[in-house]
Parts: sequence; structure tokens; C-alpha cells
Amino acid sequence: MATAQKTPNRGAPPAKQPNKPAAQPAKPAAQAAKPAPAAAKPTTTPPAAKPQPQAQTTAVAERQTTAVSTRQDVPDYIRGSAGRGSENVETQDLIIPRIELVQALSKCLEEGGAEYIEGAKPGMFYNSVTRELYGHSMFVVPVFFKKQFLAWRDRKKGGGFGGAFDTAQECHDRISQEEHIDEWEAIETAQQILLVVNPDTHETSEAVLSCARTKQKVSRQWNSLIRVNGFDRFSRLYELFGVDETNSQNQTYKNIGVRYVDFASMPVYKAAEELYNSIAGGSRVVKIDENFEDSVIDGAVDSGAPGAQPGDPGAGSEY
Repeated sequence: MATAQKTPNRGAPPAKQPNKPAAQPAKPAAQAAKPAPAAAKPTTTPPAAKPQPQAQTTAVAERQTTAVSTRQDVPDYIRGSAGRGSENVETQDLIIPRIELVQALSKCLEEGGAEYIEGAKPGMFYNSVTRELYGHSMFVVPVFFKKQFLAWRDRKKGGGFGGAFDTAQECHDRISQEEHIDEWEAIETAQQILLVVNPDTHETSEAVLSCARTKQKVSRQWNSLIRVNGFDRFSRLYELFGVDETNSQNQTYKNIGVRYVDFASMPVYKAAEELYNSIAGGSRVVKIDENFEDSVIDGAVDSGAPGAQPGDPGAGSEY
């Protein structure tokens, strides 16, 4: 797993920002269009850091913080509607989609299959609910961390996902009710609850990155990076990108790399803070999409390098 860190001047914007003329924020449309080509090239300067000054005056303040597909070409006859028909939908009736990383054998690559995603390639990220492709890299703000234990049985044995639990004991209690107990396992999984930041429109949407097995080491290193950076967990922007790794069976697979980008813009920070407060305050129950891809659980079988659990770097990392 590759993590790279740019050491910031804490409490101050990145070095590039003071050189920008004060008039820059008045031209959000022209500025926002430039980052798009670089988003799929994690080796180049991440585009998401550049739009920060003008982001405070753009459509980011009018973000959509739910995980629905955001369309800019809404017909005029629909534009003024107020969401009629969903009056009885509460937070517990919603799920937060997961960010998936395409592997060589992922079902989204099977043309003609129900889960096929046109244009998907190994190493790309996509949304498990909207099926939106993010490309080979994406920009996120980590908001909240929690650990869960997933009851899982190999699908080849007729199993699959058996539930997510906050403690290992609860998970084992669930497994004990199964007929073939020895075919089930409790998989420790780090749940990174995020805001995905669109580098073109600066809109944000909620998602979760489920880190089991080999992705556990990614989560630990990311938590450590967040701790070193300091301040609230959701005060900074990071780039996720795919990397090649090899397991103990000498099989190559895709894992996740994390790179620090910059401080979050004010509107994005406020959106993340709002999500954090709703989760930490108990008004928002986080229900994660449970339609797990096999690659999330079965992927590479290495357990990952052991690592110490990080401490409390600030709000958002209580668990």
C-alpha cells in the first residue's frame, strides 16, 4: 500500500494559494473545469487542491450530501419539485453506498451480466449504489471511523454476507446459529465514512470505504497519517488511487493508496462537520450498503501486516 504525505503548514493554506490573485474566486466556472483531466493520474499534482479559494463561492455551498446520482441537466418542469412522495422516508430507510475497487475478476467487468459497468477497468473506483465510475483516482474527506465485524461464508459454499456487528462477540453469536459453523468467519472490518468530492463541480456525496483483510493495513496507515496531520479528521482532503500488490500466493491484485492533498475548503469542511455531528450525536444511524462484492471479502487472502491502533487525532476518530 502506498501512502504519501505532504507536510502542510498547520493552520495555514498550502503554499500555492497565497500566489493566486484575490480576483480568482470570481471565476469558479473556468477554474473548476481544469482539474478533470488530472483526476485519473495519481502521479501528477492532484487537481482538487487548486479549486479551494473559489470553492467557497461556488455550487459546493449548495452541495447534495446524499448518495444519489447528481445530474446537472435537470429538466425545467422538474427543477422546482420538492421531493414529493418521500415524505415518510427517514434516515434509517437510507443506506450509505460503498466505494468499490475493481479487481481483475470483479463482476462489474462481466459484459452482459447484471452488475456490468461499461468502461470499468481493474484499479478503478465506483459507487456500489449508483454504479458511477470515479476513475483510477478520487478525492475524499474522511469524516468518521468505526470498526465492525462481518459474518461471512464463502459464496462458493452457498454463503455470503450474514450481517455486520459492532463487536466480535455479537458476530460470533450470530454465526453460532448457523448449521455449518466452521464455514463461517467473523471478519474485522474498518469502516471509513467519507465525503466524496467531485473535482469538477465541488459537490459532495456520502460514501463508506470498507477495509477488510489486506485493506486493513491501508486503513491503519491512513488513520496514522490523519493523526500526524492533526486537527479534526474531516479537516483535510485526500486522494485515493489503485496500486498493485502481491499476496502470499504470488497473486497480483489491486489495493488502495492514499495521498494527502490539502486542507478541505470551507464549504466541504462544513458539510463534513454536519455529517460528523449527525453521526456522533446519534441523530444519524449509519446503515451501509450490504450488497458486498466478493472482492471486498474474498479478494486477496493475505491478512496484512499487523499495526498498532491509532489514537485520537481529533473529532471523527472516536472508535
